[in-house]
Amino acid sequence: MSKKKRNTKLIKSIISGILALFIMFWLLQIDWEHLSSKENSGAIFGVLAGLLIIIALQIKTKESKK
Repeated sequence: MSKKKRNTKLIKSIISGILALFIMFWLLQIDWEHLSSKENSGAIFGVLAGLLIIIALQIKTKESKK
């Protein structure tokens, strides 16, 4: 494995870890009694955004065959 691949994998892992902490923070901000209330929209969008970014980072990119 080349050094560049290891560096990008490490960076993706660090970003995923930070986003996992971000998601945990927003999960604590959600009022579970009133999920459909307007005050929860920011927390719910924060969780969804973090999850989508983590999923996008885990998808492998196709490398060119040179």
